[in-house]
Amino acid sequence: MSLSVHLQKRSFDTLLFLPRIEWQVERLRWHAVGGPDEATIRASGPEMDLWECAELLRCPIEVHDRNQPVWWGYVEAVKLHKHRLAISVSVETMSNQVKVTYTEMKVGGVSGGRASTAWTGDDLSRSIYGTKEKIVSLSQGNQDQATKRLTAELAGRKYPLVDLELLAGGETEQGYAEITCRGWWHTMSWVYWDNPGGKVVYEELGGGLQSLGDHSSRQMLAMSFTAVGSNWGAETIQLRMKRENSPGDNLLVYLSANNGGIPGTVLASASMPGANVDENLNWHEFNLSPRVAMNNGTTYWIVIERSGAINASNYYRIGVNESLGYAGGVLRIWNGSSWVARSPDADMNFRVGGTQETSDQIKEILEDGAKGQFFTGVDIDAASGVFTSPFRDGDQTAMTVLEELMKSGGANGRRLLASVDIYRRVRIYEEPAAGEKDYFITSDGVMSDFLNKPLDKVRYPVGVWARLKDVIPASMDTSKVASIERVFLEEVIYDADNENVQVGPRSAAKLLELE
Repeated sequence: MSLSVHLQKRSFDTLLFLPRIEWQVERLRWHAVGGPDEATIRASGPEMDLWECAELLRCPIEVHDRNQPVWWGYVEAVKLHKHRLAISVSVETMSNQVKVTYTEMKVGGVSGGRASTAWTGDDLSRSIYGTKEKIVSLSQGNQDQATKRLTAELAGRKYPLVDLELLAGGETEQGYAEITCRGWWHTMSWVYWDNPGGKVVYEELGGGLQSLGDHSSRQMLAMSFTAVGSNWGAETIQLRMKRENSPGDNLLVYLSANNGGIPGTVLASASMPGANVDENLNWHEFNLSPRVAMNNGTTYWIVIERSGAINASNYYRIGVNESLGYAGGVLRIWNGSSWVARSPDADMNFRVGGTQETSDQIKEILEDGAKGQFFTGVDIDAASGVFTSPFRDGDQTAMTVLEELMKSGGANGRRLLASVDIYRRVRIYEEPAAGEKDYFITSDGVMSDFLNKPLDKVRYPVGVWARLKDVIPASMDTSKVASIERVFLEEVIYDADNENVQVGPRSAAKLLELE
Protein backbone atom coordinates (compact mmCIF):
# COMPACT_ATOMS: atom_id res chain seq x y z
CA MET A 1 0.00 0.00 0.00
CA SER A 2 1.45 3.34 -1.07
CA LEU A 3 -0.27 6.20 0.79
CA SER A 4 0.67 9.83 0.30
CA VAL A 5 -0.49 13.06 1.97
CA HIS A 6 -1.60 16.17 0.06
CA LEU A 7 -2.24 19.54 1.72
CA GLN A 8 -3.88 22.75 0.57
CA LYS A 9 -4.06 26.28 1.90
CA ARG A 10 -7.22 27.11 3.83
CA SER A 11 -8.53 28.96 0.78
CA PHE A 12 -8.59 25.63 -1.14
CA ASP A 13 -6.83 27.21 -4.14
CA THR A 14 -3.15 26.40 -3.58
CA LEU A 15 -1.21 23.25 -2.70
CA LEU A 16 1.03 23.33 0.38
CA PHE A 17 4.46 21.72 0.39
CA LEU A 18 6.65 20.90 3.38
CA PRO A 19 9.46 19.18 1.45
CA ARG A 20 11.55 18.11 4.45
CA ILE A 21 8.60 16.50 6.25
CA GLU A 22 8.02 12.78 5.89
CA TRP A 23 4.36 11.79 6.26
CA GLN A 24 3.26 8.42 7.56
CA VAL A 25 -0.45 7.61 7.55
CA GLU A 26 -1.25 5.60 10.66
CA ARG A 27 -5.04 5.26 10.71
CA LEU A 28 -8.02 6.15 8.52
CA ARG A 29 -11.68 5.96 9.47
CA TRP A 30 -14.87 6.30 7.43
CA HIS A 31 -18.47 6.46 8.69
CA ALA A 32 -21.84 5.86 7.06
CA VAL A 33 -22.89 9.38 8.07
CA GLY A 34 -20.42 11.80 6.54
CA GLY A 35 -18.00 9.49 4.75
CA PRO A 36 -14.35 10.31 5.64
CA ASP A 37 -14.44 10.68 9.41
CA GLU A 38 -11.04 10.68 11.09
CA ALA A 39 -7.38 10.25 10.19
CA THR A 40 -4.17 10.06 12.18
CA ILE A 41 -0.91 10.95 10.43
CA ARG A 42 2.63 11.08 11.79
CA ALA A 43 5.01 13.78 10.58
CA SER A 44 8.79 13.42 10.96
CA GLY A 45 11.58 15.81 9.99
CA PRO A 46 13.72 18.71 11.16
CA GLU A 47 12.47 20.48 14.27
CA MET A 48 11.81 23.84 12.61
CA ASP A 49 9.79 22.17 9.87
CA LEU A 50 7.76 20.26 12.46
CA TRP A 51 6.87 23.52 14.17
CA GLU A 52 5.45 24.70 10.85
CA CYS A 53 2.93 21.88 11.13
CA ALA A 54 1.22 23.91 13.87
CA GLU A 55 0.19 26.33 11.11
CA LEU A 56 -1.77 23.61 9.30
CA LEU A 57 -4.89 23.82 11.45
CA ARG A 58 -8.09 23.76 9.32
CA CYS A 59 -6.05 23.27 6.16
CA PRO A 60 -7.65 20.82 3.69
CA ILE A 61 -5.87 17.48 3.63
CA GLU A 62 -6.17 14.41 1.42
CA VAL A 63 -4.73 10.91 1.62
CA HIS A 64 -4.03 9.28 -1.75
CA ASP A 65 -3.38 5.68 -2.69
CA ARG A 66 -1.51 5.43 -5.97
CA ASN A 67 -2.48 9.01 -6.85
CA GLN A 68 -6.18 8.41 -6.15
CA PRO A 69 -7.84 10.14 -3.15
CA VAL A 70 -9.23 7.72 -0.56
CA TRP A 71 -9.69 10.06 2.43
CA TRP A 72 -10.22 13.85 2.71
CA GLY A 73 -11.01 16.43 5.35
CA TYR A 74 -9.19 19.10 7.38
CA VAL A 75 -6.44 19.25 9.99
CA GLU A 76 -8.09 19.45 13.40
CA ALA A 77 -5.13 19.14 15.79
CA VAL A 78 -1.35 18.96 15.82
CA LYS A 79 0.59 17.45 18.72
CA LEU A 80 4.35 18.14 18.67
CA HIS A 81 6.54 15.69 20.62
CA LYS A 82 9.92 16.76 21.98
CA HIS A 83 11.64 14.62 24.56
CA ARG A 84 9.10 14.20 27.36
CA LEU A 85 6.90 17.12 26.40
CA ALA A 86 3.94 17.18 24.00
CA ILE A 87 2.65 20.57 22.81
CA SER A 88 -0.82 20.48 21.23
CA VAL A 89 -2.82 23.02 19.24
CA SER A 90 -6.35 22.34 18.04
CA VAL A 91 -9.36 24.02 16.47
CA GLU A 92 -11.63 21.73 18.48
CA THR A 93 -11.70 23.90 21.60
CA MET A 94 -11.53 27.33 19.93
CA SER A 95 -14.58 29.58 19.47
CA ASN A 96 -14.60 32.73 17.37
CA GLN A 97 -18.33 33.51 17.61
CA VAL A 98 -19.96 33.49 21.05
CA LYS A 99 -23.36 34.02 22.62
CA VAL A 100 -24.16 33.98 26.35
CA THR A 101 -27.51 32.84 27.70
CA TYR A 102 -28.61 33.45 31.27
CA THR A 103 -31.55 33.56 33.66
CA GLU A 104 -32.06 37.25 34.34
CA MET A 105 -31.66 38.19 37.98
CA LYS A 106 -33.26 41.56 38.66
CA VAL A 107 -32.66 44.02 41.47
CA GLY A 108 -33.92 42.65 44.76
CA GLY A 109 -33.21 39.04 43.79
CA VAL A 110 -36.29 38.67 41.60
CA SER A 111 -35.70 36.03 38.93
CA GLY A 112 -36.76 36.94 35.41
CA GLY A 113 -36.99 34.88 32.25
CA ARG A 114 -34.26 33.38 30.13
CA ALA A 115 -32.30 35.95 28.12
CA SER A 116 -29.27 36.00 25.86
CA THR A 117 -26.76 38.31 24.26
CA ALA A 118 -26.46 38.66 20.50
CA TRP A 119 -23.88 36.55 18.68
CA THR A 120 -20.53 38.35 18.69
CA GLY A 121 -17.53 37.20 16.66
CA ASP A 122 -13.95 37.94 15.75
CA ASP A 123 -13.80 38.67 12.01
CA LEU A 124 -10.09 37.95 11.60
CA SER A 125 -10.29 34.54 13.23
CA ARG A 126 -13.37 33.63 11.20
CA SER A 127 -11.62 34.64 7.99
CA ILE A 128 -8.75 32.29 8.84
CA TYR A 129 -10.48 29.23 10.26
CA GLY A 130 -14.16 29.63 9.41
CA THR A 131 -16.96 30.30 11.89
CA LYS A 132 -16.84 28.24 15.08
CA GLU A 133 -19.68 29.03 17.49
CA LYS A 134 -20.16 28.47 21.19
CA ILE A 135 -23.10 29.13 23.50
CA VAL A 136 -22.01 29.88 27.06
CA SER A 137 -24.68 29.38 29.71
CA LEU A 138 -24.91 31.30 33.00
CA SER A 139 -27.25 29.99 35.67
CA GLN A 140 -28.24 33.56 36.52
CA GLY A 141 -27.00 37.09 35.88
CA ASN A 142 -27.79 40.30 34.06
CA GLN A 143 -27.02 41.84 30.69
CA ASP A 144 -23.84 43.55 31.88
CA GLN A 145 -22.46 40.36 33.43
CA ALA A 146 -23.33 38.34 30.33
CA THR A 147 -21.66 40.89 28.04
CA LYS A 148 -18.46 40.85 30.06
CA ARG A 149 -18.44 37.04 30.10
CA LEU A 150 -18.90 37.05 26.31
CA THR A 151 -15.96 39.44 25.86
CA ALA A 152 -13.71 37.31 28.05
CA GLU A 153 -14.76 34.06 26.37
CA LEU A 154 -14.16 35.42 22.89
CA ALA A 155 -10.79 36.92 23.79
CA GLY A 156 -9.59 33.67 25.31
CA ARG A 157 -10.82 31.26 22.63
CA LYS A 158 -10.85 33.08 19.29
CA TYR A 159 -7.62 31.35 18.26
CA PRO A 160 -6.54 27.73 18.77
CA LEU A 161 -5.53 26.97 22.34
CA VAL A 162 -2.21 25.43 23.34
CA ASP A 163 -2.10 22.40 25.63
CA LEU A 164 0.94 20.85 27.30
CA GLU A 165 1.36 17.23 28.32
CA LEU A 166 4.21 15.63 30.28
CA LEU A 167 4.88 12.19 28.84
CA ALA A 168 5.87 9.09 30.74
CA GLY A 169 9.53 8.16 31.05
CA GLY A 170 11.09 6.26 28.22
CA GLU A 171 9.45 8.38 25.53
CA THR A 172 11.62 8.65 22.43
CA GLU A 173 13.75 11.80 22.18
CA GLN A 174 13.30 12.01 18.42
CA GLY A 175 10.88 14.83 17.57
CA TYR A 176 7.74 14.20 15.57
CA ALA A 177 4.23 15.55 15.17
CA GLU A 178 0.95 13.69 15.43
CA ILE A 179 -1.65 15.15 13.06
CA THR A 180 -5.33 14.50 13.79
CA CYS A 181 -7.72 15.14 10.91
CA ARG A 182 -11.52 15.20 10.62
CA GLY A 183 -13.91 14.80 7.72
CA TRP A 184 -15.79 17.88 6.53
CA TRP A 185 -19.09 16.59 7.96
CA HIS A 186 -17.73 17.40 11.42
CA THR A 187 -17.77 21.12 10.66
CA MET A 188 -21.56 21.02 11.08
CA SER A 189 -20.85 20.61 14.81
CA TRP A 190 -19.10 24.00 14.74
CA VAL A 191 -22.34 25.94 14.39
CA TYR A 192 -25.83 26.00 15.90
CA TRP A 193 -29.07 25.84 13.95
CA ASP A 194 -32.03 28.07 14.69
CA ASN A 195 -35.13 28.28 12.53
CA PRO A 196 -38.15 30.41 13.47
CA GLY A 197 -40.27 28.71 10.80
CA GLY A 198 -42.87 26.12 11.67
CA LYS A 199 -44.89 28.23 14.05
CA VAL A 200 -46.31 31.71 14.61
CA VAL A 201 -47.70 32.40 18.08
CA TYR A 202 -49.03 35.09 20.34
CA GLU A 203 -49.29 33.55 23.80
CA GLU A 204 -49.01 36.59 26.06
CA LEU A 205 -52.06 36.31 28.26
CA GLY A 206 -53.96 39.45 29.16
CA GLY A 207 -57.07 38.17 30.87
CA GLY A 208 -59.40 39.66 28.28
CA LEU A 209 -62.30 37.81 26.60
CA GLN A 210 -64.12 38.51 23.36
CA SER A 211 -67.64 37.15 22.91
CA LEU A 212 -68.53 35.45 19.62
CA GLY A 213 -71.97 34.54 18.30
CA ASP A 214 -74.02 36.11 21.07
CA HIS A 215 -75.08 39.23 19.13
CA SER A 216 -75.43 40.25 15.49
CA SER A 217 -72.56 42.73 15.92
CA ARG A 218 -70.21 39.87 16.86
CA GLN A 219 -70.75 37.32 14.11
CA MET A 220 -67.09 36.60 13.26
CA LEU A 221 -63.65 37.31 14.70
CA ALA A 222 -60.47 37.60 12.63
CA MET A 223 -56.85 37.94 13.71
CA SER A 224 -54.13 38.58 11.15
CA PHE A 225 -50.58 37.32 11.56
CA THR A 226 -47.31 37.52 9.66
CA ALA A 227 -45.65 34.26 8.62
CA VAL A 228 -42.09 33.66 9.79
CA GLY A 229 -39.89 31.44 7.65
CA SER A 230 -40.70 29.82 4.34
CA ASN A 231 -40.99 26.28 2.98
CA TRP A 232 -43.26 25.04 5.74
CA GLY A 233 -46.97 24.37 5.73
CA ALA A 234 -49.54 25.39 8.36
CA GLU A 235 -51.47 22.38 9.69
CA THR A 236 -52.95 23.41 13.04
CA ILE A 237 -54.43 26.45 14.73
CA GLN A 238 -54.78 26.65 18.49
CA LEU A 239 -57.09 29.13 20.17
CA ARG A 240 -57.56 29.98 23.84
CA MET A 241 -61.31 29.87 24.36
CA LYS A 242 -64.32 28.65 26.34
CA ARG A 243 -68.05 28.11 25.86
CA GLU A 244 -70.87 29.84 27.65
CA ASN A 245 -73.58 27.37 28.68
CA SER A 246 -74.28 24.78 25.96
CA PRO A 247 -73.99 25.93 22.34
CA GLY A 248 -75.31 23.13 20.12
CA ASP A 249 -73.54 24.10 16.91
CA ASN A 250 -69.92 23.90 15.74
CA LEU A 251 -67.15 26.43 16.00
CA LEU A 252 -65.61 27.01 12.55
CA VAL A 253 -62.05 28.19 11.98
CA TYR A 254 -60.57 29.33 8.66
CA LEU A 255 -57.07 30.20 7.52
CA SER A 256 -57.52 32.93 4.94
CA ALA A 257 -55.39 35.03 2.63
CA ASN A 258 -55.07 38.76 3.10
CA ASN A 259 -57.22 41.02 0.91
CA GLY A 260 -56.18 44.61 1.37
CA GLY A 261 -56.13 44.47 5.17
CA ILE A 262 -59.17 42.21 5.69
CA PRO A 263 -59.72 38.45 5.37
CA GLY A 264 -59.80 37.23 1.77
CA THR A 265 -59.86 33.80 0.10
CA VAL A 266 -60.27 30.85 2.48
CA LEU A 267 -57.19 28.62 2.19
CA ALA A 268 -58.06 25.95 4.76
CA SER A 269 -60.73 25.21 7.38
CA ALA A 270 -61.50 23.18 10.49
CA SER A 271 -64.39 22.74 12.90
CA MET A 272 -65.10 21.62 16.46
CA PRO A 273 -68.43 20.69 18.09
CA GLY A 274 -69.48 23.23 20.69
CA ALA A 275 -69.81 20.42 23.20
CA ASN A 276 -66.04 19.78 22.87
CA VAL A 277 -65.15 23.31 23.92
CA ASP A 278 -64.33 23.50 27.64
CA GLU A 279 -66.38 25.50 30.14
CA ASN A 280 -63.11 26.98 31.39
CA LEU A 281 -60.64 28.99 29.33
CA ASN A 282 -58.17 26.57 27.69
CA TRP A 283 -56.19 26.07 24.49
CA HIS A 284 -58.07 24.08 21.83
CA GLU A 285 -56.49 22.71 18.65
CA PHE A 286 -58.02 22.73 15.15
CA ASN A 287 -56.56 20.53 12.40
CA LEU A 288 -56.57 22.41 9.12
CA SER A 289 -57.45 20.91 5.78
CA PRO A 290 -55.67 21.27 3.47
CA ARG A 291 -52.12 22.05 4.56
CA VAL A 292 -51.26 25.66 3.59
CA ALA A 293 -47.78 26.66 2.39
CA MET A 294 -46.45 29.66 4.34
CA ASN A 295 -44.40 32.44 2.80
CA ASN A 296 -42.08 34.47 4.99
CA GLY A 297 -43.37 38.00 5.70
CA THR A 298 -46.81 37.33 4.18
CA THR A 299 -49.98 38.29 6.05
CA TYR A 300 -52.64 35.65 6.74
CA TRP A 301 -55.87 35.69 8.75
CA ILE A 302 -57.38 33.38 11.36
CA VAL A 303 -61.17 33.69 11.04
CA ILE A 304 -63.65 32.25 13.58
CA GLU A 305 -67.43 31.92 13.41
CA ARG A 306 -70.16 29.67 14.73
CA SER A 307 -72.09 27.39 12.37
CA GLY A 308 -75.48 28.06 13.98
CA ALA A 309 -77.62 31.08 14.60
CA ILE A 310 -76.86 33.93 17.01
CA ASN A 311 -77.77 32.91 20.55
CA ALA A 312 -77.45 35.32 23.48
CA SER A 313 -77.37 32.50 26.06
CA ASN A 314 -75.23 29.84 24.36
CA TYR A 315 -72.13 31.18 22.66
CA TYR A 316 -68.29 31.29 22.77
CA ARG A 317 -65.60 33.49 24.29
CA ILE A 318 -62.08 33.87 22.86
CA GLY A 319 -59.01 34.92 24.83
CA VAL A 320 -57.53 38.32 23.93
CA ASN A 321 -54.93 40.69 25.31
CA GLU A 322 -55.78 44.39 25.43
CA SER A 323 -52.11 45.29 25.89
CA LEU A 324 -51.63 44.90 22.11
CA GLY A 325 -48.42 42.90 22.40
CA TYR A 326 -48.45 41.34 18.92
CA ALA A 327 -46.89 43.58 16.26
CA GLY A 328 -47.52 41.24 13.33
CA GLY A 329 -51.30 41.60 13.01
CA VAL A 330 -54.60 43.10 14.15
CA LEU A 331 -57.93 41.87 15.52
CA ARG A 332 -61.14 42.62 13.63
CA ILE A 333 -64.84 41.84 14.27
CA TRP A 334 -67.50 41.26 11.61
CA ASN A 335 -70.57 43.22 12.66
CA GLY A 336 -72.83 41.94 9.87
CA SER A 337 -71.78 44.48 7.26
CA SER A 338 -68.06 45.22 7.67
CA TRP A 339 -64.87 44.34 9.56
CA VAL A 340 -64.34 46.76 12.44
CA ALA A 341 -61.76 47.21 15.19
CA ARG A 342 -62.57 46.01 18.68
CA SER A 343 -63.14 48.63 21.36
CA PRO A 344 -60.94 48.63 23.29
CA ASP A 345 -58.52 47.22 20.75
CA ALA A 346 -56.82 43.91 21.52
CA ASP A 347 -54.80 41.05 20.04
CA MET A 348 -56.18 37.53 20.03
CA ASN A 349 -54.12 34.71 21.53
CA PHE A 350 -53.28 32.09 18.90
CA ARG A 351 -50.82 29.43 17.83
CA VAL A 352 -50.28 28.44 14.21
CA GLY A 353 -48.20 25.29 13.79
CA GLY A 354 -46.92 23.42 10.79
CA THR A 355 -44.38 21.05 9.30
CA GLN A 356 -41.77 20.77 6.59
CA GLU A 357 -40.45 17.67 4.85
CA THR A 358 -37.29 16.48 6.62
CA SER A 359 -35.33 16.23 3.35
CA ASP A 360 -36.13 19.90 2.68
CA GLN A 361 -35.01 20.80 6.20
CA ILE A 362 -31.73 18.94 5.68
CA LYS A 363 -31.13 20.71 2.39
CA GLU A 364 -31.91 24.09 3.93
CA ILE A 365 -29.38 23.58 6.73
CA LEU A 366 -26.60 22.33 4.48
CA GLU A 367 -27.15 25.06 1.89
CA ASP A 368 -27.12 27.84 4.49
CA GLY A 369 -23.87 29.61 3.69
CA ALA A 370 -23.18 30.44 7.33
CA LYS A 371 -23.74 26.85 8.50
CA GLY A 372 -22.60 24.61 5.66
CA GLN A 373 -19.73 27.04 5.18
CA PHE A 374 -17.33 24.55 3.58
CA PHE A 375 -19.74 22.66 1.35
CA THR A 376 -19.95 23.35 -2.37
CA GLY A 377 -23.36 21.79 -3.00
CA VAL A 378 -26.05 19.41 -1.78
CA ASP A 379 -27.76 16.54 -3.58
CA ILE A 380 -30.88 14.97 -2.09
CA ASP A 381 -31.46 11.66 -3.85
CA ALA A 382 -35.19 11.54 -3.07
CA ALA A 383 -37.76 13.34 -0.94
CA SER A 384 -38.08 11.74 2.48
CA GLY A 385 -41.89 11.80 2.69
CA VAL A 386 -41.54 12.54 6.42
CA PHE A 387 -42.90 15.84 7.80
CA THR A 388 -41.91 17.38 11.12
CA SER A 389 -41.84 20.85 12.64
CA PRO A 390 -38.81 22.78 11.36
CA PHE A 391 -38.80 25.13 14.36
CA ARG A 392 -35.48 25.18 16.25
CA ASP A 393 -34.57 27.52 19.08
CA GLY A 394 -30.85 27.42 18.33
CA ASP A 395 -29.63 25.42 21.32
CA GLN A 396 -28.49 22.41 19.25
CA THR A 397 -25.64 22.18 16.77
CA ALA A 398 -26.44 21.84 13.10
CA MET A 399 -24.91 18.35 13.14
CA THR A 400 -27.22 17.22 15.95
CA VAL A 401 -30.27 18.55 14.12
CA LEU A 402 -29.18 16.99 10.82
CA GLU A 403 -28.54 13.56 12.27
CA GLU A 404 -31.83 13.56 14.18
CA LEU A 405 -33.68 14.38 10.95
CA MET A 406 -31.81 11.67 9.09
CA LYS A 407 -32.77 9.05 11.68
CA SER A 408 -36.43 9.72 10.82
CA GLY A 409 -35.73 7.95 7.56
CA GLY A 410 -37.01 8.18 4.02
CA ALA A 411 -39.98 7.11 1.98
CA ASN A 412 -39.10 3.42 2.35
CA GLY A 413 -38.75 3.52 6.11
CA ARG A 414 -34.95 3.33 6.15
CA ARG A 415 -32.78 6.04 7.69
CA LEU A 416 -30.98 8.64 5.62
CA LEU A 417 -27.20 8.58 5.22
CA ALA A 418 -24.73 11.25 4.12
CA SER A 419 -21.51 11.28 2.16
CA VAL A 420 -19.15 14.17 1.40
CA ASP A 421 -17.11 13.78 -1.77
CA ILE A 422 -13.63 15.03 -2.58
CA TYR A 423 -15.12 18.30 -3.86
CA ARG A 424 -17.01 18.80 -0.54
CA ARG A 425 -20.38 18.18 -2.15
CA VAL A 426 -22.88 16.48 0.17
CA ARG A 427 -25.11 13.63 -0.94
CA ILE A 428 -28.11 12.62 1.19
CA TYR A 429 -29.55 9.21 0.36
CA GLU A 430 -31.63 6.46 1.90
CA GLU A 431 -29.84 3.51 3.43
CA PRO A 432 -29.80 0.71 0.83
CA ALA A 433 -32.02 -2.30 1.36
CA ALA A 434 -30.30 -5.57 2.17
CA GLY A 435 -29.90 -7.59 -0.99
CA GLU A 436 -29.41 -4.62 -3.32
CA LYS A 437 -25.88 -5.10 -4.66
CA ASP A 438 -24.55 -6.50 -1.37
CA TYR A 439 -20.82 -6.69 -0.86
CA PHE A 440 -19.20 -9.92 0.36
CA ILE A 441 -16.92 -10.77 3.28
CA THR A 442 -15.24 -14.17 3.15
CA SER A 443 -14.05 -16.31 6.04
CA ASP A 444 -10.46 -15.25 5.36
CA GLY A 445 -11.41 -11.60 5.91
CA VAL A 446 -11.41 -10.39 2.31
CA MET A 447 -14.11 -8.03 1.04
CA SER A 448 -15.34 -8.00 -2.55
CA ASP A 449 -18.01 -6.04 -4.42
CA PHE A 450 -21.29 -7.41 -5.79
CA LEU A 451 -19.41 -8.58 -8.90
CA ASN A 452 -17.14 -10.61 -6.62
CA LYS A 453 -14.14 -8.36 -7.35
CA PRO A 454 -11.78 -8.09 -4.34
CA LEU A 455 -11.33 -4.57 -2.96
CA ASP A 456 -8.20 -2.82 -1.79
CA LYS A 457 -8.21 -2.55 1.99
CA VAL A 458 -8.09 1.24 1.91
CA ARG A 459 -11.21 1.28 -0.28
CA TYR A 460 -13.61 -0.78 1.80
CA PRO A 461 -17.01 0.98 1.64
CA VAL A 462 -19.30 2.20 4.42
CA GLY A 463 -23.08 2.56 4.42
CA VAL A 464 -23.53 -0.74 2.60
CA TRP A 465 -24.65 -4.28 3.38
CA ALA A 466 -22.08 -7.07 3.34
CA ARG A 467 -23.04 -10.73 3.03
CA LEU A 468 -20.98 -13.29 4.90
CA LYS A 469 -19.70 -15.71 2.30
CA ASP A 470 -18.52 -19.24 3.20
CA VAL A 471 -18.78 -18.24 6.88
CA ILE A 472 -22.04 -19.75 8.20
CA PRO A 473 -22.40 -23.54 7.92
CA ALA A 474 -25.18 -24.55 5.55
CA SER A 475 -26.69 -26.81 8.22
CA MET A 476 -27.12 -24.00 10.77
CA ASP A 477 -30.70 -22.93 11.55
CA THR A 478 -30.69 -19.13 11.16
CA SER A 479 -34.45 -18.66 11.32
CA LYS A 480 -34.32 -17.36 14.88
CA VAL A 481 -31.42 -14.95 14.32
CA ALA A 482 -32.17 -11.67 12.57
CA SER A 483 -30.26 -11.35 9.28
CA ILE A 484 -27.24 -13.26 10.51
CA GLU A 485 -26.01 -13.73 6.94
CA ARG A 486 -25.68 -9.95 6.42
CA VAL A 487 -24.15 -7.04 8.33
CA PHE A 488 -24.51 -3.32 7.71
CA LEU A 489 -21.15 -1.55 7.65
CA GLU A 490 -21.49 1.54 9.82
CA GLU A 491 -17.78 2.31 9.95
CA VAL A 492 -14.50 1.12 8.52
CA ILE A 493 -11.06 1.67 10.04
CA TYR A 494 -7.85 1.06 8.14
CA ASP A 495 -4.76 0.50 10.32
CA ALA A 496 -1.87 1.42 8.05
CA ASP A 497 0.82 0.21 10.44
CA ASN A 498 -0.47 -3.37 10.36
CA GLU A 499 -2.29 -3.09 7.03
CA ASN A 500 -5.48 -4.54 8.47
CA VAL A 501 -9.09 -3.39 8.40
CA GLN A 502 -11.74 -3.24 11.10
CA VAL A 503 -15.39 -2.91 10.18
CA GLY A 504 -18.09 -1.73 12.56
CA PRO A 505 -21.48 -3.35 11.98
CA ARG A 506 -24.43 -1.25 13.07
CA SER A 507 -25.05 -1.36 16.84
CA ALA A 508 -21.93 -3.49 17.28
CA ALA A 509 -20.24 -3.32 20.67
CA LYS A 510 -16.83 -3.89 19.08
CA LEU A 511 -15.22 -3.75 15.68
CA LEU A 512 -14.74 -6.82 13.51
CA GLU A 513 -11.17 -7.18 12.30
CA LEU A 514 -10.70 -8.37 8.73
CA GLU A 515 -7.49 -10.13 7.70
